[in-house]
Amino acid sequence: DLSPSPFHPLQNLTVLDISNNNIANIKDDLFDGLHKLDILDLQHNNLARLWKHANPGGPVLFLKDLPKLRVLNLKSNGFDEIPVQVFKGLFQLNDLDLGSNNLNLLPAALFDDQVSLNSLNLQKNLITSVEEKVFGPAFKSLRKLEMDSNPFDCTCESIAWFAGWLNVTQAHIPGLQSQYICNTPPKYHGSLVLHFDSSACKDSAPFKLLFVITTTVVMLLIFIVLLAHFEGWRIA
Repeated sequence: DLSPSPFHPLQNLTVLDISNNNIANIKDDLFDGLHKLDILDLQHNNLARLWKHANPGGPVLFLKDLPKLRVLNLKSNGFDEIPVQVFKGLFQLNDLDLGSNNLNLLPAALFDDQVSLNSLNLQKNLITSVEEKVFGPAFKSLRKLEMDSNPFDCTCESIAWFAGWLNVTQAHIPGLQSQYICNTPPKYHGSLVLHFDSSACKDSAPFKLLFVITTTVVMLLIFIVLLAHFEGWRIA
């Protein structure tokens, strides 16, 4: 428990390593005033509870006052949730390590402020879906991605965009030809994400649109019939 913060007097601090300390409880003002902090290493602590929505008082946003932060290591903290606003304002973040946690579904807009991210590590999590609405902004400037050893769900909704990106990106992706493996559905189990055939997804798009239109029309007709019946009953 780092309270009160021992860092507030250190206004010129640029590198802070408090990794491997089993830290489990910190306040949201722990790093307030460290406007020059460049590198923050928090790996191998026990911070998972702080980002849970069920945490008393809500998630603890302890990264909120670090405008110059370039390197952030949050590896091996047991995280299974990430609040959508946790990286808000970290515009200069270049290197983010979230490896070896228990992350599954990440919120849309999570990385919207990470427009200059060069390196992202999400390996050894529980990620099944890699969608543009979540990862699009972060992937635009990536030079290195480590997202291997996740149980990818190789369906059109979950992985088609990612598979397409993997086939055109210039980023360095260690293990791309061996460690990016489909876990589900059964017919793709054990195959490479890189080889996912997204052509079927494009073919199904018109049918999905037709289904939506047809369903809407049917519901509208049912409403009209019921309304006419109700009005007729009132007149009678």
